[in-house]
Amino acid sequence: MSRADDPLLLRFAGSAVETPAVPAAALARALEGFQRILHLIGMRLEGRTLDRRARPSQDIQRRFVLICDLPERGSYVQPLRLAARDPQLLSDEELARAQADLSRFISAIGQKDESGLDDAVADTTYRRFMLDALADAMPEPQSDVTLEVLEGGVRLLNSLSDRAFIEEQRRPRLSAVSAGIVNGELTEIDFAERRIKLRLLGLNREIACSYTDAVEATLLEHPRELIQVYGSVSRDSRGAPRRIEAVEFIRPIREEEDLTVGDYLVGDKLVRPRHALSAKLRFDREEQLFIASAPQLQIETVGETRDDAADGFIAELRVLWRNYARAEDDSLTTPAKQLKRKLLQMFAESPDAA
Repeated sequence: MSRADDPLLLRFAGSAVETPAVPAAALARALEGFQRILHLIGMRLEGRTLDRRARPSQDIQRRFVLICDLPERGSYVQPLRLAARDPQLLSDEELARAQADLSRFISAIGQKDESGLDDAVADTTYRRFMLDALADAMPEPQSDVTLEVLEGGVRLLNSLSDRAFIEEQRRPRLSAVSAGIVNGELTEIDFAERRIKLRLLGLNREIACSYTDAVEATLLEHPRELIQVYGSVSRDSRGAPRRIEAVEFIRPIREEEDLTVGDYLVGDKLVRPRHALSAKLRFDREEQLFIASAPQLQIETVGETRDDAADGFIAELRVLWRNYARAEDDSLTTPAKQLKRKLLQMFAESPDAA
């Protein structure tokens, strides 16, 4: 079996990870997702046209393989290498190119570089399927497991900080006039016509939506639940949604959950929680907004999506750290000093972001 020299490292951490172990579901998701990405890269390198489900051929599955080396010490570190089952199936040059494409794709996500992502995967269809596979590889938000991807000692991606960018890039790039988000209860699925019916939240009526194969699994997992649909929305004269087309982004709405607070960057410094820390995340049905809050830190952020609220929460933490944790006591009022002490009790600043 021919294989690439440099491995990718999947590093799992979080309150649900006991060194050196990881929940089987999180590991299985990651391995399946990254293997799917590699298959797509192999298909793209060979110039293959994707069908609706983008199934890799038997040849692609034999030629582009991810293999697991023995785990390394750490929270839980799993090395992955690109390989071919038979050295005759894939040249060293092709293997190196596939690995470079995988690294460029993951690195663009980790840097939140939209133009870099477009350069890494210029074909919009391939890019969408690869983003879907990467999203599937990430641990579930409620699992209290985080995943980092490293290569050559450099961190390429962090599931906690990069999830929102992945979801943003998965959404169809619609015009500002038509793009919109609608919340409602899933009441009916027509698999033959690829249409669903949604009972609008706050309105006593249903609307029909067309959808693509990419969201079918989500629909099956959440029948008759509250969901959020992103697509091209047509509205009536009062501004209420009338119909949704080009639906490609559907997520279940959890009305209450704990939002795990992990590491975050402030400039070039990494700030880490001293102990397991979470905020409250809830969905306000009346306002149809997500609210993330931590009263002990006087933080409350809102967003139209879960990720918007979570991103806003981390942005507020960065502001507090700059303006209070790093400030001299002489420049702070008594309440500000109290907030500074809370921040320093809850977080510690690492010397660098490595």
